[in-house]
Amino acid sequence: MIRINLLREKVQKPPSVLWQLWVYLLTVVVVSGLVGYVGWNQKRQINSLTREKARIEREIKLYQKYDKLVKELEAKTAEIKRRSEIVKSLLNDRDYAVRALALIAVLTPSDSMWFETIQYNDGSLTLKGYAKSDEVIVDFIRRLEGSPYVLRDSVRLIRTKTDEYLGRALKSFEMEVKVLPFSQVVSGKGTGEKELSKR
Repeated sequence: MIRINLLREKVQKPPSVLWQLWVYLLTVVVVSGLVGYVGWNQKRQINSLTREKARIEREIKLYQKYDKLVKELEAKTAEIKRRSEIVKSLLNDRDYAVRALALIAVLTPSDSMWFETIQYNDGSLTLKGYAKSDEVIVDFIRRLEGSPYVLRDSVRLIRTKTDEYLGRALKSFEMEVKVLPFSQVVSGKGTGEKELSKR
């Protein structure tokens, strides 16, 4: 069987140029609007960040000024503290030389030992002199080691020899001893005989 379509075909009209032009223009306007909005938004954010950066830089400058002041104050405080410690140590041990000489004078056997020189250097006394015998020197060393004002194990005999002095045979000697500052002995920071007896 043969079928014949007698209905007319619908003729499709090509889209009008005017409609295409409107769609194109509308697309251009929408895209331009979006690009403009994005650009405006970016510019607004850039301006906001620039203002924030300027504010932060001002704060940094302000804090740098305060930081510099704090460092200067800390340096001045450290200097004052250092000077205060020096003054305290000078006040505590201002009579060190007198006490050290008095200690040596008290412990020295007066009729059998004489000193030629006593030198002070960096907390140590160097004693040079003459004694009648080695026993006198040993006795003097024992007296020094027994004193709470002498640093434990600091007495050191450097040399001894027999010399003639004013026509007599005497023992010349040189020894070194560390005499503690009085403030250390009083505060218990010394290491003399008293500290040994506590053990």
